[in-house]
Amino acid sequence: MTPFSLWLAAGAILITAEVLTGELTLASLSMGCFAAALFAWLGFEQIIQVPVAATVSLAATLWMAPWLRRHFAPPRTPSPSEALLGSHAEVCNALTPGQYGTVKLNGVLWQAESVAAAAVGTQVLVLKVEGARLQVLPLELLNEPNPAPSEGP
Repeated sequence: MTPFSLWLAAGAILITAEVLTGELTLASLSMGCFAAALFAWLGFEQIIQVPVAATVSLAATLWMAPWLRRHFAPPRTPSPSEALLGSHAEVCNALTPGQYGTVKLNGVLWQAESVAAAAVGTQVLVLKVEGARLQVLPLELLNEPNPAPSEGP
């Protein structure tokens, strides 16, 4: 068999195995074999064909994995604590800066702390989850307009 036929057969075997396994490493190797087959068909010696096969296989592997991940990977599911970020809760026990109070979030009571005071019944925004404690901010602080800058004398 000629080198062209060998490279072509190797590429065909690898692509067939790829179809059976679906792992995509074999597809990269088959691309390298097909590239080497092209170089063999063009008349290049085996000393050139082997590095071509290796280079194309490596390049295909390095290119294909990120491309496939970007286009076909399922969207990342946030962890349960990440899913709470940005949620609104209601203050059950008043919050004062530096002390813990209680808020109700999705029907569950949480220990919470805030940088600003919040009375019972106030709606707060969840900023951070630290174990079983929430860092919150009263929504009324987010809705306040920014004060106009004072002009100097």
